[in-house]
Amino acid sequence: MKTLSRLALTLSALIPAVLSSNLHAGEMSNAQKGEQLYKKYCAACHDQGLDKAPKVEDLKRLSQSQIMLTISIGRMQPQAAAMSKDERSWVSEYLSGGGEVDNTWLESNRCDKYPVNTQANSEVISGDWGMGKFNSRLQENSLITPDNVHKLKLKWAFGFQKVNDMRNQPVYTEDALYVGSKSAHVMALDPDTGCIKWQKQTAAGVRSSIVLGDIAGERVLFFADELANVYAVRAKDGSQIWKENLGVFPTSLITGTPAFFKGMVKGQKKESAQLIVPISSFEVAAAGMPGYPCCRSHGMVIALDANTGKTQWQWHATEQAKLLGKTASGVPKFGPSGAVVWTTPTIDAERGLVYIGTGENTSKPATDTSDSVIALEMMTGKMRWKFQALANDIWNAACLNGGEACPEDMGPDFDFGAPMILHHMSDGRPVLLAGQKSSEVFALNPDTGKLYWRKRLSMGTTNGGIHWGMTVYKNSVYVPLADPERDIPGYTPKPGLYRLNIDSGKVEWANPAERGCEFDMAYAPKIGLEQVRSGKKRKLEDRYACSWYYGLSAAPSAVPGLVFAAGLDGKLAAYRMSDGKVLWQTKTAVPFNTVNGIPAHGGAIDVDGAVLGKDKLFINSGYSMFGQLPGNVLLAFELEQ
Repeated sequence: MKTLSRLALTLSALIPAVLSSNLHAGEMSNAQKGEQLYKKYCAACHDQGLDKAPKVEDLKRLSQSQIMLTISIGRMQPQAAAMSKDERSWVSEYLSGGGEVDNTWLESNRCDKYPVNTQANSEVISGDWGMGKFNSRLQENSLITPDNVHKLKLKWAFGFQKVNDMRNQPVYTEDALYVGSKSAHVMALDPDTGCIKWQKQTAAGVRSSIVLGDIAGERVLFFADELANVYAVRAKDGSQIWKENLGVFPTSLITGTPAFFKGMVKGQKKESAQLIVPISSFEVAAAGMPGYPCCRSHGMVIALDANTGKTQWQWHATEQAKLLGKTASGVPKFGPSGAVVWTTPTIDAERGLVYIGTGENTSKPATDTSDSVIALEMMTGKMRWKFQALANDIWNAACLNGGEACPEDMGPDFDFGAPMILHHMSDGRPVLLAGQKSSEVFALNPDTGKLYWRKRLSMGTTNGGIHWGMTVYKNSVYVPLADPERDIPGYTPKPGLYRLNIDSGKVEWANPAERGCEFDMAYAPKIGLEQVRSGKKRKLEDRYACSWYYGLSAAPSAVPGLVFAAGLDGKLAAYRMSDGKVLWQTKTAVPFNTVNGIPAHGGAIDVDGAVLGKDKLFINSGYSMFGQLPGNVLLAFELEQ
């Protein structure tokens, strides 16, 4: 498993060697060769942004080494498998224009003479994905209220070079904002000024968000990169304690943020320090490539000793895939597969359990662990109970193209991507809340998995429904829906924010999301390869001016009295809890002047949501997947005095 890390470290040496070869007079340049290869292998998906594919104009904002890494040992490796090393380099040069990252800005914006305070008495304001216990995403210590939220003003903006996607939720402490980036950096910023206290280079772009823990009396940051490496680094200076590769399969990813726990677990006699890591996979997308032997990877949860990084246990969502036969064209078929774990785990030390959600199966046969909420024992990984929300959901990207890897009776692709929230009903009974891409919210008994109630808010789609999170306050759960406008018989999209009663699931109010601009539906993104090829292209500036996507996909965040939810059009809004009225809104899909001098533009807000505490709010802006709006900026807002 460590081979991927060694390969990543050699790429910077590999690229110059390939580019230094001289061409004879009259031959095409490397970039021209790369353009032809791009048209052959890549254009069908990237020219219009099919499924999860960023559009070609968004790819051209990346560095050559980023692209080379992705197609050589990253998630585009299957698509580029037929290319030689030289050909991959030519494609990378064509797309990037030969551009590399100039890291001189990292030094010019330093303020390391003011060290990070990591003493035990320094305040941790938001230390993990769930912003406290049980993934509630509730910040009780914020000074922002319904009465003063209108005073939130932009304080500073920080740009990242050669980046399109901002998905890494920061950790916020008394005097540091810890951020990760697809530029392959983790850094500590000053929350007041945005200057860099320290920075660390990683082997690949940072994929998960960061979680703060402590081991051996020292504060530590845990996170994962795009090669499924998990890191533990010191919060005071970024120095590495350990790094472990968890790429069990060639297509393994770590999407959800690892969950850290230190303390006593029910039934144990000594304190434990665990890092619970969810394992997903990009094979669901790779299966859309003609001739791909689908599918062999599956979801996992891996528990690590937080002190050393050593594996304590592994849980597998399915048994190992077996050869099941061949397609009509002779391509091998494998199964079972899928049921990957996109969600950040929810830790329940009182019961000794960790709760996770799973996605659909990606090939036959269907298993009873897909589209499920599952409780695992913290100390052993043994499954205590499972609740399957939808059986026989088998889907992969071949279903968008009429590909052979798509099952005849394909399912709707209704993952659980949002973490479970452990809360309580008005009578004190504990409840586990789960949200699915079907747009359904489920209330379960955390001891048994028994269903209390389920409430469906819309039809959901492959990229609709509930994506990355919900939030709670008192006896209400606040639910964002991402529903895009799709031409599907009987489908009515219902994007927006909903408040549900936790006792019953009754909808107490709903505030529909609106585009707010005139959109020519001739430019609407298409579904399926042939449809994408026939679609009309839009200029990036036109996409920013009026986004086709505008639903709520990112995880929401709450303070008493307010819910902050962000749209795929880059708008961030504060909703009053009592009635859903928007009291404050800002547009982030615009250019920004940055404190570090990097040209920056906001875009779609997806995956992570706002981080709040004291008088501040931090938000990432930019997400190019699915043809959404690229961006490269971290924004800091503060209450105006």
